[in-house]
Amino acid sequence: MPKAAVAKDDQEPVPPLRELFDEIEETLVQAVKAGAREIAGVLGLDFTTPPEAAVNYASERAAELVGMRRLQDGTLIENPAARWRIDSELREKINEIVTEGVSEGWSPQQLAEALKPQFGAWRAETIARTETGFAYNEGAIAVYRDEGIEHVSILDGKGCLPEGHEDGAPAAEPDLVGVVQAEKEADGQIWTIAQFSAHRLGHPRCVRGSTPYVEAAWPTSTST
Repeated sequence: MPKAAVAKDDQEPVPPLRELFDEIEETLVQAVKAGAREIAGVLGLDFTTPPEAAVNYASERAAELVGMRRLQDGTLIENPAARWRIDSELREKINEIVTEGVSEGWSPQQLAEALKPQFGAWRAETIARTETGFAYNEGAIAVYRDEGIEHVSILDGKGCLPEGHEDGAPAAEPDLVGVVQAEKEADGQIWTIAQFSAHRLGHPRCVRGSTPYVEAAWPTSTST
């Protein structure tokens, strides 16, 4: 596990931020495992542990979401990017909320609602819901790569585009392998693993999934 978070100025441990990091990291790691487990089952593999790359993604993304940056040795330091900074007063408030949530057994949705006044509605919602979708598909992608799967069929909701959402969007053209049809529904499109990685979700709270694509091998007809 990563070492305790440290503040940029005095290099002292920052328990509140570490507690929030641990909570988010655990959520994302579980999502990664779920995504990897599902695809391993589809491929007929015995699931043991998720690919290391996917777990590393979960840890690094958790650090970003609480305004930190994870170094190669696992140490957490404050992210110098202004949009990720969290001051000491906010840390204390976050610590109070997370501590209460853990002790009361809050759901991710309840935690998101409690964090909204601190992070803003969009960021709190992202932490609690959308990021788990990214992590879920990251786990799936890691298994695809490890197993040499080249293409996937996309499973998605009505109106969900590769990027964005548009009610009434036309259905994807079938059998276009390796083409991201930007103005058509993502559901049914056939992408490379790299394309799926670049479009793991189309919008916040997207429910995009995937399944391995295997090109049909039609039997040759013979006359009798």
